[in-house]
Amino acid sequence: MNKTREKITRIAIELFAVNPAASMDEVAKKAEVGRATLFRHFKCRNDLLNELTVNVETLFEESVKPVIYKQEKAEVIFKEVVELIIPLGARFQFLSYVPLKTDNEKANERYKSYLNALKDLVKKMIDEKLLSDKMPVEWLANNLDSMIFTAWVSIQDGDIAPKQASQLVIDCYLKGFGA
Repeated sequence: MNKTREKITRIAIELFAVNPAASMDEVAKKAEVGRATLFRHFKCRNDLLNELTVNVETLFEESVKPVIYKQEKAEVIFKEVVELIIPLGARFQFLSYVPLKTDNEKANERYKSYLNALKDLVKKMIDEKLLSDKMPVEWLANNLDSMIFTAWVSIQDGDIAPKQASQLVIDCYLKGFGA
């Protein structure tokens, strides 16, 4: 990726974290590039959002997967995953405005891979009797993903402190779905 494109994506993430509805003009201005330069790299706002979504999902996948597959107790892994994802994700609230299923196959595959890793963690937590085996793994994994997302939104809205968010997700998840 060239330097200008990297700068645009970095600035767009920062801008969308504060204003998810920001326009391409606002992105160009904040990135200190002309509209023509911005549109040379991204034909439309949707193209920019698609690339940002892939970048974010890649970051999550690369950060989370190595932790999930460590040879460690499930509870330790679970806490580490939550404490890792929440600080990363607080700046990516703009994803709430991007459909989970897009026309971008790469983004869809990344998200599916991330959810599969969460499912593997949930299975391990069930095996170690941390979670109830009465609920489907998919349900539990999607709820974890949703709780993390809710924490991001709550941080962004100023409802909870970033340091508080991880513990709230951990407590709510383990106590709400615990064995």
